[in-house]
Amino acid sequence: MLHKRALTIFMTAVMSAIAVTAPVFAAPGPGSAQPVPGAYAATSGDCADSEEQAFLGLLNGYRAQNGLAPVKLGQSVGAAAKHHSLSMGTYNYFDHFLVPEGISFGTNMINHGYSPYTWRGENIAGAYDTAPVVLQAWKNSASHNQNMLGANWLVVGIGRVYVAGSTYGWYWTTDFGSGDDTAATLCSSAPAPVPTSTPRPLPTSTPVPQPTSTPVGGVNAAEAGTPLKIVRSGRTSGSSNSAYAYDKRATTWWNTTTRTTPRYAYVYFDLGAVVPVGSINWMFSQSGGADRLLIQVSNDRRSWTTVATVSNAAANTWQSLRYGGTTRYVRFYFENPNQTRTLGFLSEVNITK
Repeated sequence: MLHKRALTIFMTAVMSAIAVTAPVFAAPGPGSAQPVPGAYAATSGDCADSEEQAFLGLLNGYRAQNGLAPVKLGQSVGAAAKHHSLSMGTYNYFDHFLVPEGISFGTNMINHGYSPYTWRGENIAGAYDTAPVVLQAWKNSASHNQNMLGANWLVVGIGRVYVAGSTYGWYWTTDFGSGDDTAATLCSSAPAPVPTSTPRPLPTSTPVPQPTSTPVGGVNAAEAGTPLKIVRSGRTSGSSNSAYAYDKRATTWWNTTTRTTPRYAYVYFDLGAVVPVGSINWMFSQSGGADRLLIQVSNDRRSWTTVATVSNAAANTWQSLRYGGTTRYVRFYFENPNQTRTLGFLSEVNITK
């Protein structure tokens, strides 16, 4: 192939419908989904092309070799997979988290009509053009191979998309589910031919804003500017008092308190009105509780915009993000890709004009 190839995996689970309690599904996800661009196929309008059908045949043959039942193509999960591949190619990123939409792959599946009360899993890959080569690539990776050979899977959605000018050209997504789905529609026309072209340079990506550290020297030492008053705050259930994160005491902090490993957690801060914000600053009491941290803003606490994605930092060291926009709410949304037992350890937050 002409492009550097990439692939990755993710799997998540939710409790069965019988065992579900309201807080499990009532908490909001990373952000409200943006309207799906017109280029994305609606769930009812999606169809599996011949190469995606070929992948299904190869996958089920491989599952049979390992004593597993076949999976069928699902309409909802197929549309979700196609959406994810097209989103990655169109916006030039490679992640299980749909960046411009601000949602996880599981939420994307649910948004396309798939049941939330199921196990869900996903493999993604870039730059593989045909079914045999991407299947082999996933077989060669222990984690991806395990996902393809999941005993609980009943359905799979396969999304293969080519986006000219993108980093990888071809993007593949397979979304697996343990619950049933409407049988997928098969495309009547042949897929677009695999393009042959001269190699093109990989585009230079725009870096995500990263925090800069400054020595601890008091609550306002993180960033020059006039501190804005936080009038109230909120948090996910199963976590400590959110006021600990802005009480001007480094000896208290906000973190999750659940007995089970959290899938995500968040804490938000209300500035009382939509105001200009120059910087968002934070400090951890200890490192290790923020493998993937999304800094988000909102004017109404319903629709959130991610302005930076950061990670763990040294304890008792200020982290600073220059924002330069207006907002009322600032949210720290902790994802948990590494299944960390406790999220947060957010000891101080300081927001300035």
